[in-house]
Amino acid sequence: MSYDTMTQAEALDIIQGEADSMGLGFLETMMFMQANLHEFGSVERCAFRVAFRGFQKLFQPVEQ
Repeated sequence: MSYDTMTQAEALDIIQGEADSMGLGFLETMMFMQANLHEFGSVERCAFRVAFRGFQKLFQPVEQ
């Protein structure tokens, strides 16, 4: 699965799986992944980037 083809839903599911396996909340997992991205596989890194990009778009100021 490539960065261009992973959906936001797939990315969130992958990160939630990581959160469950680490016993952390979703936000804590995103923070941990950001600080330790080199420790994750390519799919998990891709999921992080897709999710992070989606959250950035969500919090961007709305242009009028």
